[in-house]
Amino acid sequence: MSARALYLYCTPIIHYSSDTIVFRGIELKESSALTSRWSGVIDHDGARLYLKIYEGGSKRVIEEKLNSIVEANASVARSFSMHGFGLGRMAVGLVEKGVAPVMMVCRGAVDNGRDVRSVLGLAAPYVEGENLLPFALSRIEGSHENLEGEAARKIFCALLSIVARIHDLGVAHGDLKPANVILRGDKPVIIDFDGAVPAIRGPPAFCFNPANADLAEFSGVNADCSDSFKVDWLGIIYTGALLAHASKPVAEARERASEPSIEDPNVREAFEHVMGKSFVEDLEAALKGRGPLDPSQPVASLLDRMRGEGVCA
Repeated sequence: MSARALYLYCTPIIHYSSDTIVFRGIELKESSALTSRWSGVIDHDGARLYLKIYEGGSKRVIEEKLNSIVEANASVARSFSMHGFGLGRMAVGLVEKGVAPVMMVCRGAVDNGRDVRSVLGLAAPYVEGENLLPFALSRIEGSHENLEGEAARKIFCALLSIVARIHDLGVAHGDLKPANVILRGDKPVIIDFDGAVPAIRGPPAFCFNPANADLAEFSGVNADCSDSFKVDWLGIIYTGALLAHASKPVAEARERASEPSIEDPNVREAFEHVMGKSFVEDLEAALKGRGPLDPSQPVASLLDRMRGEGVCA
């Protein structure tokens, strides 16, 4: 199903001028996301921006937290890229640093073929690459060759470093998960900052719940959305577990195991070989509902411990 944005009045969250940017006749397609209704691509200032359109209940959720969302995304954009130049160059620089935060807030009208609706849109840098979720699942399911342990570890350590820096800004993403990571070669880029907020402002607009995702061992693990940094820690642990499952050492250990999780000694040993003992400790804590060792900065703490082991550089 497709639609057309008749007009959109967009405001950059980092203001280079007081001018509103106007787009007309933008073609949209029905979004595969659970929250946004439509999506499309807009070109501005030499950059491609991925536009997500919200209406109905999701629009109300965004509206209620819009000031906090803008504050969080502006903080990420300023920290990860030089901001003394235009929006287009900034968008490119952000992706190179591993993040694609919201850069414009848009309001306008969409014709879906039945009626015209008032909508809210958020636009972020468009990231070319491969989505981490199908990338990992294809290797777990055997339709592609398993990852080498070093490759899985390198992707995960890069993600940890990016998230630790985001948390150091006081910002919680809220929806960290494999589907919100794009691989550009072996370098990850975190996308979908639409629900990100400063942690002191309360829970994020959207919250990842691993119990509804693809790894069976997380089926009983539900996120506490009131604890923003813990939600991100849980999302990053889930993502690391998926990468480990996609690796050759874990795949081989699971073939020999009676229980294809870290409850089996061979699988646990393979996980430790790929991701290190600190990661397995946090994974076990997540699966058993104990929470992170350092609730205040759980991702940075995990990164420090993995660096201490020599797992992350």
